Amino acid sequence: MTSGSRAVEPRSLDLCIDVQIPESFGGLGGQAVFVDTEGSLVVQRVMDLAHAAVQHCSLQDHDSEQQEAMKDFTMETILGHIYLVG
Repeated sequence: MTSGSRAVEPRSLDLCIDVQIPESFGGLGGQAVFVDTEGSLVVQRVMDLAHAAVQHCSLQDHDSEQQEAMKDFTMETILGHIYLVG
């Protein structure tokens, strides 16, 4: 993801989180690279999005595969799988 304008950044941050949603929840279980060309990454916003994603998935963990995936789908692992280039 790249951040070249304020209009692009919110969606880019969403995608950095969404790409990490575990496969058992219909996600990709991937990682993200965020290229911040303006030095404008708002860490609190990323933390808020990560927290919301974890909360949302935790409400959906109905089977054992999803419950197992939630053990590794935490705010810390989400933040650790976003690689910042700037």
